[in-house]
Amino acid sequence: MKFLLKNKVYCGICGERITSDAGTARDGSLKRYYKCIGREKHKCSHPTIRKNVLEDLVIETTYKVLSDSQVLTEIADRILASLNSEKKQNHTANALKKELDKARTSLNNLLAALEKGIFTNGTKARMEELENKIETIEQNLMTERSKEKIKISEKDIVRFIKNALLKEPKQAIWLLVNKIILYPEKVEIYYNYTDKPDPDDENHRAFSFYKGDIRYENTTLKTVILHV
Repeated sequence: MKFLLKNKVYCGICGERITSDAGTARDGSLKRYYKCIGREKHKCSHPTIRKNVLEDLVIETTYKVLSDSQVLTEIADRILASLNSEKKQNHTANALKKELDKARTSLNNLLAALEKGIFTNGTKARMEELENKIETIEQNLMTERSKEKIKISEKDIVRFIKNALLKEPKQAIWLLVNKIILYPEKVEIYYNYTDKPDPDDENHRAFSFYKGDIRYENTTLKTVILHV
């Protein structure tokens, strides 16, 4: 029996990956569950959680909330607002532009000195250093600016999520679930909202939202409120 959330769950206590595991109960039956790797390293006390409990929560949350057209529209609107804000505040691009201006000014000063006949043993090496630096910064700046050209519309977000929900549960969860942060008292589920390439390509484009509570043994697990 395959674990639906394999390689997608992380511990909210120690940050280690939560892996699939199984063991034999006293009655001889096989029990499947998710367990934090940190427990094996004796650095985490996160309790195990049964396979079906966590997977049922993720499936139920995904289908119930994302199938609501009103909620889906709200999610898309908030995602787009966040993306537009990030584009306007592109701190990386602004920092690169300042660094580029500074490097160009330094190179121009060296060229002006050469025109006046001022030349030292380190002038040529310094010029080459600045020229290489300018080339690298220009390439990085071009990459940053290309990110702004990747446009995602509300229709793109809604279409991606709705199409994913039409798949069978295993494939739908694989497409939609980016990662899950599991705490003893709550669960944070992050969802992909597009299949377009992510320029940073580390955490992909993801969001999470509030769903409600479920009881797991003596603990109430919650998912968190939407944030993008």
